[in-house]
Amino acid sequence: MPILERLKQLNAHLYGLDQPPHPFDPLSITEIEYATAVVREKHGQLKYNAVTLNEPLKKEMLVWLADEENAPRPRRKAEIVAIDKSFMVYDGIVDLVDGKIIAWEKLEGVQPMVCCIINPFQHAPE
Repeated sequence: MPILERLKQLNAHLYGLDQPPHPFDPLSITEIEYATAVVREKHGQLKYNAVTLNEPLKKEMLVWLADEENAPRPRRKAEIVAIDKSFMVYDGIVDLVDGKIIAWEKLEGVQPMVCCIINPFQHAPE
């Protein structure tokens, strides 16, 4: 794929235009919101530690890259790490085409990635 076409595709993905995203593009805000809505419908209110692209399999990519015009485009999937109210951690995969959870596992004996949210409007203590 020529570089200019790839840049146009990335721009369309980031700004919500009609062109479908490249299979390795990060999830858009809309895709993240959709994935969490699918999980919420099935599993209720959770906290989301991570919502990222679940990359397509290499064999699917090779088929698509060999003939982008005619080969099936790899499906967009989101990988989700969520925490419930009892601090149990779950790992799942949501198919963004069908809007279905295709994998969901309760992880025993693990701790989610530690992350902090910094509020730029809050002043540091003096």
